[in-house]
Amino acid sequence: MNIITEWNKIRQHFNNSFRSNFHVSIASVDSENNPTVTPIGSLFLNSDQTGFFFETSNYKCLYNIFTPL
Repeated sequence: MNIITEWNKIRQHFNNSFRSNFHVSIASVDSENNPTVTPIGSLFLNSDQTGFFFETSNYKCLYNIFTPL
């Protein structure tokens, strides 16, 4: 899936998921490709391929996102 050309589909998927479950989960991998799935209670995706969330207990997910592979 191309994040640029299909961003609206991605946003719609997250919006639909949040409406039905009131949470989403984010999967990430660390530098050794070990997976982590983190539940997120408040994820917002903007129209310009950016997003944000508010949880502070998701250290592993944040670390994986901002650590180069």
